[in-house]
Amino acid sequence: FDAEKFMAEVKRILKPNGVLAFWGYEKFRCAVPEATELIKNLDREVLAPYWEPGVKHIHDRYAQIAVPFARIKRVTVLSTTTRQLWSIFAYLNTWSAVKRFRDMHPDNPDPIAPVCAEFCRVLGKTDEDSLEITQDMFMVLASDS
Repeated sequence: FDAEKFMAEVKRILKPNGVLAFWGYEKFRCAVPEATELIKNLDREVLAPYWEPGVKHIHDRYAQIAVPFARIKRVTVLSTTTRQLWSIFAYLNTWSAVKRFRDMHPDNPDPIAPVCAEFCRVLGKTDEDSLEITQDMFMVLASDS
């Protein structure tokens, strides 16, 4: 992702009084720190070499992207939901870094399965049980008007 090139194109095509909005979200967390740490470790350690370089912008909430507009507002919203663990695990399997890991290491053990098993163990739950999770959703809004 070439942020400078992207912003130049936005400046070129954005209509007068137009607003640029882009958003992202942090990985989820739950009330059990040890379980949250498992997901954080999967994201930032196990899968770190397999993420595209641009994921750094998500990790720093777009803080390093220069936004060349007169008015810039950064917003964070906390989202809380309850999901069954199997659906959380299915979500982990959608991560691009997981796909890249599997493509690069077809004979290696799956990086997700042991994390899911440990997650259930730490929580004392099965994958059919539900869990309340929270995520920070962040947005950047920008305009010249």
